[in-house]
Amino acid sequence: MRQINLKSVAGWNNLTEKQLLKIARLMAQPKYEKSFVTKAFLAINGLRVKPGCLVTQTDDGRVFRSYIFQMNWKRKFTISANVFASMVKKMEWLEAEITLFRCLAKIGGYPASDHRLYNTTLEQFLFADNLYNAFISTGRATYLRQLVAVYYHRKGESFDSAKVEIRSHRFIFTKKERIYATYLWFTGVKRWIMDKYTFIFNSNEPERVTPPDEAILSLLSSLNQGDITRNETILKTHVHESLFQLNLMAEKAQQ
Repeated sequence: MRQINLKSVAGWNNLTEKQLLKIARLMAQPKYEKSFVTKAFLAINGLRVKPGCLVTQTDDGRVFRSYIFQMNWKRKFTISANVFASMVKKMEWLEAEITLFRCLAKIGGYPASDHRLYNTTLEQFLFADNLYNAFISTGRATYLRQLVAVYYHRKGESFDSAKVEIRSHRFIFTKKERIYATYLWFTGVKRWIMDKYTFIFNSNEPERVTPPDEAILSLLSSLNQGDITRNETILKTHVHESLFQLNLMAEKAQQ
């Protein structure tokens, strides 16, 4: 048997697309939490655990245990139990909050929007957030496909809420992990936006964060200066431009 070196991944933004899809495949499974980090480490490195283990005893009586693995049908090799545990531990960030990372460049041949939403309108973000919450509430893949359709479309196609359902049919046969990867990405970018514009989303109530749609719509009346006919124009505004202005207003209101 031979000893080889393996690598852990430092965080969400360090995952390659191939690694992200492996993580998404695991997380999309029911009750994925059990031994999830270990399974993720194995999946990213393409390892399969083989039955049994190798026990080595030194001259001074100390005993070392090594696990037996195989990669892509190659020869079996061992990894020290201590080394394996330390490498898996480095990936415990997977069980913490999902942070901002680059979404898949394409899904079904359709290119992605900017992963930080710098080409997204306020309306598009709120519409996507409603789909995101609908999936969390129901678990229906239909809402995830529609979420994909919001951010993956042909070049030159602008966002149109009335066409999202039709466009989502493009992804009916897309692999589940690719669809779920978009859910993970939106979780991260949504968290990033809420941290970026803290005065909008941080509630005065302890341990409570205001949902984006609730927070934004509650401040929209201030942004339109009492003229509800301006709401449509505001919703068509760049999401970061809108949130920046709303954040300034919320900051002044809290002073």
